[in-house]
Amino acid sequence: MIAREALETTAREATRPFEREHTTPFVWDQPERFILGNVSWSTGLDLSASHRLTLDYPEDYALISAVFDALHHSDGAPFSVAAIVDFLNARAAVRALNAMHLGSSWVSSHAHELRTLTHGAGGASLAHP
Repeated sequence: MIAREALETTAREATRPFEREHTTPFVWDQPERFILGNVSWSTGLDLSASHRLTLDYPEDYALISAVFDALHHSDGAPFSVAAIVDFLNARAAVRALNAMHLGSSWVSSHAHELRTLTHGAGGASLAHP
């Protein structure tokens, strides 16, 4: 979750192109200005090597659209992350829609531009709680 005020600050102050394209790098790179934290799924599972649930490419949109079309409720009731994972695990063809982009993100594309990045055995990651 990102506060509206943080998004408004980003809109006013971000100058680097990747900060203007994505919603979080400007905020993540200024821990002295913003309260930062990571959210872990309560299951403890890390599916980042097998599932891609973000929107950077047309293939991501195709996957997200397929998930939404399958799981949305006419009354607007939310569906869970577990429901999304179950749907994708049961439909390999849908999960494969954006598989060519697994492991890619704005972080990997701009690691050299972020001052708050750590580089460890598992690759680059943001150095925040």
